[in-house]
Amino acid sequence: MKPSFDIPENRPAAVFFAAALTLATFSILPISLAGVDMSNNPAEYVRVRSFAGASEASPKPSPSPRTPRGLRAFSAPAALDAPPFASKLAVPASPEIVEAPPEFLSGGADAGNFSFGEAPGEAFANAAFELSELDSVPRLLKAARIKYPQKLYRRGVEGEARLLVEIDEGGRVQVLGVESCTDPLFAEAARAAASEFLYESPTKGGEKVRARFVLPVPFKISELK
Repeated sequence: MKPSFDIPENRPAAVFFAAALTLATFSILPISLAGVDMSNNPAEYVRVRSFAGASEASPKPSPSPRTPRGLRAFSAPAALDAPPFASKLAVPASPEIVEAPPEFLSGGADAGNFSFGEAPGEAFANAAFELSELDSVPRLLKAARIKYPQKLYRRGVEGEARLLVEIDEGGRVQVLGVESCTDPLFAEAARAAASEFLYESPTKGGEKVRARFVLPVPFKISELK
């Protein structure tokens, strides 16, 4: 004979208890999930982080061109502005070559002035040979017009050329060389003029001789005005 059991009649209380238990179970479930260690699944964590960072990463810069082997790269220097040339003297309209006036070289009272402004003794003092042995200082009989170099005249340049010359027995001048000059153009103009000079024949003891000396030829724009 099977045992019998009395079934309690209080069913509403049992239903309430079951509902309360179910509600408590679902309430505890999120708290338990929050305590789960993400390090247990690193693959998923790394994959998500890499995906998020891919959208924020900046594009790689393009590689800079390489300098060929054996060459060095230099930066170009800054351009320098050259200052404009300013002439101190205004150059008037003039022909290609400016000639000195006749009084610049004359055969008058200063005919024996070989330096065109200096005393004869000062000019002969620079002679290659002692001209003090001559009977007298040779006088200038014929003077040539000196042509002032146009290029230097336009720039307002003055200077001097010192020529080593020799007077032969007939008083003719031969230019042996240029001792010094402030510009080659002055030396060229001085040589051309000096070769046309004519002096008295140098004498010593009444005999015609040769004489050498240094002939200074100054170039001054003030002399042309």
